[in-house]
Formats: sequence, C-alpha cells, structure tokens
Amino acid sequence: MTENRTHSTRLDKIGKQLPYSVPEGFFEQFNERICATVAKETPQRKMLSALPAWRKIWHTTASAAAIAALVIAFKGLAPDAVHAENITIEQAFNNLSDEDQDALLDTYRADVIFDY
Repeated sequence: MTENRTHSTRLDKIGKQLPYSVPEGFFEQFNERICATVAKETPQRKMLSALPAWRKIWHTTASAAAIAALVIAFKGLAPDAVHAENITIEQAFNNLSDEDQDALLDTYRADVIFDY
C-alpha cells in the first residue's frame, strides 16, 4: 500500500505537462522539407543513346530465336504426358509398380480418418 502512495506522490510532482515540444511551424513545413530532400537525393537519369533500327531488329530477332530454341529443346526433353481424362483410376493404379501399389495401400490402411 505504501508503494502505491509513493508512486502517486511521484506522479503528482511531475505534473501533467508534456515533456516534449515541437518547433513552431514544424508540421506546416514538413511536406516542403521532405520534397526538397527527395529532390536533392534523386539522381538525374542519363539519356540513353537511341539504338539504330537495324540493331533493334537484330536484338529482337536474336531474342526470338533463343526463346524458340529453348522451347524446342525442352519440348523434346519432356516426357509424353498421359491425359488424365483418358485413364481410369484402376488403370492408373495398375500402371504403378508393385512397391508403389503396396505403399499406397499401406498409407490408406494407416489413415485414421479414411476408413479402408
């Protein structure tokens, strides 16, 4: 109880004045000062020299050829996909190896929610 009285007497001595102050016109000039600082720190963009038309065409053609080569290369490496709409669940299960079938069945048997 005496601890609460000690705290209240200390608070009474402090008073209710705010210990911080803001300079006059601080918030009115805030926006202008921020804009001026940003304008000073923003680097000026250098104008890039325009590429000749033949060089632009060359870059575009080379980029398109590179993309086409990548598409062709990856399409040749990709395995043939089996369309899911053409295969039943039984056929998909039968396509699995015996070990994969056993692992799948063990997983379903061990599942507490799924009633196998």
